[in-house]
Amino acid sequence: MAQKHLLWSWNSDTAIQWFDKFDKNEIKTAIIEHLKNNPTDTVEHCKDPRKTDLRKFVGYDILNFYQLNAKGEPCLVITRGNKEYLRKLKI
Repeated sequence: MAQKHLLWSWNSDTAIQWFDKFDKNEIKTAIIEHLKNNPTDTVEHCKDPRKTDLRKFVGYDILNFYQLNAKGEPCLVITRGNKEYLRKLKI
């Protein structure tokens, strides 16, 4: 059984879109469209937890965070230590 993926908005604290399976292009397109319409938002990419981990964890597994850089380009947020770096998404 494929795990469901989810895009979550930090500003509105709601789900943006659900995906029944991992489709890289579909997820990337949804992230880019949401960030164009909501430039100050941060998007969280999550997935359902594995069924074997249900006794250990509650909630979703967080995979990545996305937001716009100073130029208005969608980027992946990379955290190293106490610093955040933005890597531009390949469109």
